[in-house]
Amino acid sequence: AELSDGPYNLLIAGYLRSIYQSSVYSKSALLPPDPDHDDTASNSKIPLTLLHLCVNFYLPQMRHHLILWSGTLPQANNACNGISLMNISNYSLSACTKHAKLPHSVYRFNIHNLDDHNYCNVEWSEQFDRNHSSYALLSFGDTLPSWVTQKFKSTFSPKTRQYLSASNKSSPSSTPSASPGPSPRSSASNLRQLIHEKDYQLIVRIGSDNVKQSRCDVLIFDGNLNNIKHHKQKLIEAYYSAQIEMYPKMPHLNNTTMTQNDHKWKGLVFGYGGKLKSKQIWNNVYSLDVNTLKYRRYSALSTAKQGVTMTLDNNKNVLIMGGENSKTCELLKQEVIDNKVWMDEDQVHCVKIADMHYERMNAASTFFYANDHRIIVGGGRGQETVTSHSAELYDMNADKWTVVSGKMNKAHYEYPVIWNDAINENIVYIAGDVTRNQFVKNLGHIEWYDLRENKKKWNVSFQEVPINRLFGLTKKNNTDKKNWVSRALLA
Repeated sequence: AELSDGPYNLLIAGYLRSIYQSSVYSKSALLPPDPDHDDTASNSKIPLTLLHLCVNFYLPQMRHHLILWSGTLPQANNACNGISLMNISNYSLSACTKHAKLPHSVYRFNIHNLDDHNYCNVEWSEQFDRNHSSYALLSFGDTLPSWVTQKFKSTFSPKTRQYLSASNKSSPSSTPSASPGPSPRSSASNLRQLIHEKDYQLIVRIGSDNVKQSRCDVLIFDGNLNNIKHHKQKLIEAYYSAQIEMYPKMPHLNNTTMTQNDHKWKGLVFGYGGKLKSKQIWNNVYSLDVNTLKYRRYSALSTAKQGVTMTLDNNKNVLIMGGENSKTCELLKQEVIDNKVWMDEDQVHCVKIADMHYERMNAASTFFYANDHRIIVGGGRGQETVTSHSAELYDMNADKWTVVSGKMNKAHYEYPVIWNDAINENIVYIAGDVTRNQFVKNLGHIEWYDLRENKKKWNVSFQEVPINRLFGLTKKNNTDKKNWVSRALLA
């Protein structure tokens, strides 16, 4: 559906708003009925197709974007360099069919300098594009961290002030707002405002291969694509700020591992390791609170590792899994994270949990929205070839790993991304083969799997069209396949 201010969009928005306001509303109520569970909530009978349609523009926290951040090249006229965003919310459902249409909602970023009063364009910024950097995608809804509006207030240009106007009431709280919004009887103008509300997202970059570069940068953009004024241009206005200093100052790292959970812990990023300028592995689990610009370290692992995979669950536990030639896993519990005492970097507060079935280095992992004791990890590099074609589920209550019965059709070798469907978390997606510092041909494919079906194979989305074609990185679009390199694939 084309998203506009038409009466049908207002009708659907009002319908879903009434569900949101109802006394029986819960996140699980938006999911399709579970055949093993007697769900009597009236809104559980909403057709899945209608829910997917509504999600695209009504529930910003359930939108899904696939963002490809590529290395910049000297020839700045190459339109495929820089950052591209593909709106996959529209295609999650169609991707589950044999007749899926190819995505057409691919947008480019027009990057401006957040710190510069002259509204300087830094689309080809060498600060944000650094080799061996790590990137995390954070969602903040309609409010930004207070430091954004306070620290740079004097240097904002009129256009930037207008862009950030919805954030003047932001607070540093790390928990999502519980306010349900206007009543179902809101006027049409209020409903339009709901459809076009801000959905601020931040891409955080940490570290690089150059110790002279800043330790942490951010890129801010509005992820609600309804707010793009010129849809035909497919251009997203983004604002970049270099050299964001955390307190206390964090070490300069390259190839660190990061994870976040915007569902429960908005603006909180956890990381582990990376290499110091001395080339040694920095054996520490740390956090960055983007709301308050606070950095903190917590614990060393029992053995220093590189290439680990991390997940922050709904209970604020951090799981650190695998690594180079490793299937061992450790857990940093919530009580350690919430402890106000500053940790010594040599102390080990992580506890060992069950080993995975396969060694996994640079794999992908995610939590489940409505399930506090399960996480899934997939892909990665290991000594066995099955590693890059498989996924495993961890049950925290039983301390047990279970290999997902379905085998992936395509390899997901290094730095893939994995996520749950916005409506039904039992449907899991994985994207990417080798997505960091690699060429176009190695970007790989997108696959999906329904954990309830116990099938032998995953399903390749979009008629097995590779990611580079989905993003338009083709010879037809003048992509330099020999020199184009990826930096990160984010979802």
